Amino acid sequence: MRSACASSPNMWKWTLPAWAGKMDADGRNYNACPSAGICKDLCFARHGTFKIPSTRQAHQRNLRYVMDDLAGWEQQLTEELHHRRYQHPKTYCRIHDSGDFYSPEYLHAWLRIIRAHPAITFYAYTKQIAEFKEIVCPDPPPNFHWRFSYGGTQDHLIEPGDPHVDVFPTNAALEEAGYTSQEPSDLLAIYAPETLGIPANNHRHLKKRQGAHTFRALQRAADEKAAQPRAKRRGPASTRPGAKRRT
Repeated sequence: MRSACASSPNMWKWTLPAWAGKMDADGRNYNACPSAGICKDLCFARHGTFKIPSTRQAHQRNLRYVMDDLAGWEQQLTEELHHRRYQHPKTYCRIHDSGDFYSPEYLHAWLRIIRAHPAITFYAYTKQIAEFKEIVCPDPPPNFHWRFSYGGTQDHLIEPGDPHVDVFPTNAALEEAGYTSQEPSDLLAIYAPETLGIPANNHRHLKKRQGAHTFRALQRAADEKAAQPRAKRRGPASTRPGAKRRT
């Protein structure tokens, strides 16, 4: 698989850059996570080893490929997945450990690839909830599993019963909420009950920024704040810094 990495003999990944930025190669702007909300400021894939230049450039090469030649990328990946290295029993492919299904055309391409390889189990986390409910949910490939991921601008479209994932400050908070922890294996994205939880990544500054809240709670607070009238968000004029009192 082009620019994929194997985390185990039968586990493969396809990755794009996280959220938005400029291509190192040509300066083009991109947004590979168009429905990112509060998650963009707490995303593990924008920190640590993901910032190593060679890693960042490899992910950007993937994105340039699908942006510039989606049909060519689809054909190459379809052909490559027929290679015997992908024909072992219980072969899995995670689509995106960063990035998302950034356009309907890209999502349709993945669906064709998935249908062409029924022996491979594909799975993904996504914040593109509206697109999935319109394009995927009516007729999903049986070998494709997905979870809606809290922390995005489409959180309000997640309904009771939808398989989903939330990020918790600790494992204890996750268990107290009745969620199944993803920590033992990422394959729980496929096999766990509808409520899956991820403990916050061990980046000290990100954990401090998240505090005691889940991504779901942080996004709800951000949405409520954004829905308030602008004057109410700013507060009374007499209480704002630098405001002059009338006499």
